[in-house]
Amino acid sequence: MDLGTILFYLIVGTVVGLLGKFVAPGNRDNIPFWLTIICGIGGMWLGDVIYRAFGGDGSRGLDWIQGLVTVLTAAVLVMLAATVTGRSRAKA
Repeated sequence: MDLGTILFYLIVGTVVGLLGKFVAPGNRDNIPFWLTIICGIGGMWLGDVIYRAFGGDGSRGLDWIQGLVTVLTAAVLVMLAATVTGRSRAKA
């Protein structure tokens, strides 16, 4: 992985983490900010691993399929973390 790819994953992973937090189901999106960022970045990396495991070649330039797989994986990971660790905002 080159420096450009690492920076891309850090920046886009952070954005995807925040977006994933907003699409988490209802009142379950109350997870720590740092966990949102970690899940977004980790999801980007995991998406790249999945992409390459299924034969993705990581072609030079803009690879739309790789980008789509990494972003979707990051969003799913953030939503899972929000669902599993989220606390309800409603008071009993």
